[in-house]
Amino acid sequence: MSIQELVVADEEPTADTITIDFLFLDLTTCERCVGTDRNLEAALGLVHDVLAATGANVEVRRTLVETAEQARELRFVSSPTIRIDGRDIALELKETSCGSEACRAPTASRSPAASGRTAAGSTRKHRSG
Repeated sequence: MSIQELVVADEEPTADTITIDFLFLDLTTCERCVGTDRNLEAALGLVHDVLAATGANVEVRRTLVETAEQARELRFVSSPTIRIDGRDIALELKETSCGSEACRAPTASRSPAASGRTAAGSTRKHRSG
């Protein structure tokens, strides 16, 4: 089952709509971000029948965070981040270096966020686990 099957494309959000925001830095080389994406897909597959039975709609919004300004606007402090109806599902934040190419040494063509800097300017980390 694909997450796209659960996304409500043309309907207005209602009280029965669950909005899932998946914010990330890198879905190409970061094992944690890629793994989280797969886990989100699997979790939605597991609860699909329950959600369908209750009439709930699920909207999944995947956001690649590319700049420090975007990170500030989204209140994005760690990658990956999953929020359900605006609430971060991680109860505590434990970060480690991800080793992802997107988070390594800055290059002239990269934005501050894409070069491993957070909105606050510190070296960016990925959530572990």
